[in-house]
Amino acid sequence: INDPPPSYNGNAIYCNVANSDGTVMSDTATLTVQTAVDITFPEGRLYVVAEGGTVEINCSATGSPAPTEINFFTFNGVLLDGTGTDGPNERVTLSDLTDPTLARTETISGEAVDFFLVTRTLTITDAMVEDSATYVCSTTTMAVSTGDNGFSIEVEPILSITDALLLELQDPAVMSCLAAVASPESDSTTVTWWRADPDGSVSQVTSMGDTNINTMSVGTDQLMSNLTIEMVDVSHNGTYTCNLTT
Repeated sequence: INDPPPSYNGNAIYCNVANSDGTVMSDTATLTVQTAVDITFPEGRLYVVAEGGTVEINCSATGSPAPTEINFFTFNGVLLDGTGTDGPNERVTLSDLTDPTLARTETISGEAVDFFLVTRTLTITDAMVEDSATYVCSTTTMAVSTGDNGFSIEVEPILSITDALLLELQDPAVMSCLAAVASPESDSTTVTWWRADPDGSVSQVTSMGDTNINTMSVGTDQLMSNLTIEMVDVSHNGTYTCNLTT
């Protein structure tokens, strides 16, 4: 069947074979007619995240009938399913596929055909510099994607953070975190400070009392955050880290 119209989708196909002894009907086969699938990335194809941050990629697929699955792969074909240790796989989570929504209606071979959109989200946490690469979003439908289904992740490293400080009681303490970021003045770019106490508990450090956090842009592609404690005492003991979110 060449170029079957959409109305053929789901039809049963069989053949009859007849000779002088009678007629035999074959088993039936179901015909599936699918349009090519369009894959898009609502937020674009390039995702920039700071080292240690979290990046989310939304991949949308539109087709008729609705695509039934969306998968993500490394460029060399490794499935990102949150298992294993290939690349960022052990730090991957995947959302469920969204319910199909009507994207548009087209006339094909004189018939009105509804196209449906579905989306799935890939999340990579604790981004590492080696995660910087090109990845692929693909559906398992039999139709071939009509567009470029690749996207890229760039992980920008934390440039430096203050080494260990050895202080006396009531000394001032200044800890600095310098990070490379794509848009240092973006409202979505934030720096938070955290302290791990000797007992293993972790808490966020905020500007309060004798503790002050000051974050500023340095040039066009760096962000500096300074954590200052005016007078240290034993309650300030711990391991301090900064976390950049873009």
